Amino acid sequence: MPDDVNKTLSKLMLEFLWNNKPPSIQYKSVINHKFNGGLGFPDIQSKSYAFALKWLKKLLDPSQCHIWKSVINYFVTEHGNSNATDIFKLYFSKSFIRKLPPFYQVMFNGWDVITQFKRPAPQNLYEMSIQPLFNNPFIVRNNKVLKCDLFSKCGINTIYDIIYYYGISSFLPLSSLLEDCVECEPNPDYVEKMFEIIKSSIPTEWKIIIESETYSNKDAPKPYLLLDDEKIGFDNFTTKFLYKVLLERKAVKPTGFLYWEHNLKKELNWSVTCKNVVDSYKDCKILS
Repeated sequence: MPDDVNKTLSKLMLEFLWNNKPPSIQYKSVINHKFNGGLGFPDIQSKSYAFALKWLKKLLDPSQCHIWKSVINYFVTEHGNSNATDIFKLYFSKSFIRKLPPFYQVMFNGWDVITQFKRPAPQNLYEMSIQPLFNNPFIVRNNKVLKCDLFSKCGINTIYDIIYYYGISSFLPLSSLLEDCVECEPNPDYVEKMFEIIKSSIPTEWKIIIESETYSNKDAPKPYLLLDDEKIGFDNFTTKFLYKVLLERKAVKPTGFLYWEHNLKKELNWSVTCKNVVDSYKDCKILS
């Protein structure tokens, strides 16, 4: 669903809720669950993300062949040596996401929100090989991501493009890289300099694996969502589950609720609190 439609629907719903008056509670508290001090008000954007992310199961299921899957594979392949099973392990720039059809923009943006812009660190040579060299928070120099239009024009976008992967892998010799870049950059000194910068920016633990393992695309594990240190497989993705997680990422507890939590030194649970009130009322007891 386009952002302007989301905003329009949310605006109309809030105007109805507050009777066209200024809101009494901030929006992030209104959408929170009632047991967390909110009103359980539906968040249109999170629901839109949840519906889009639910399609991940079909996208990653090799037994399902659909044209729409070919579309996303085309865009991701243009980005580098990646495919549909890899895209949710990688970081993609906002400029790349804006080039996608609207539905996939929602899916990618939703994935960024639900993962809190975090990706699992690669664990083997295959997972490292699909990592982009540029605009990748894992590969930095002076706390800044790398950028190199020259290498991108020459088709050198991922670690896969700079390693030798027959037998025990290693980095390509400079001569091979110069051959790839000769049409784009006749100055070999510049190519050598950029290649050294890239290699020095790759994490040390990655280099050890790159220079000691044998490449195999069979090492690719199934994608998962890391939620509170628990791996959630895509098979468990339902709209209800995804919406719940997205809401937890976005919603906040009201100030008054946090005040009582702070003073009681524990998290409030309205379901338990209400039950205690009812039980105490029945027993004609006064809560201490």
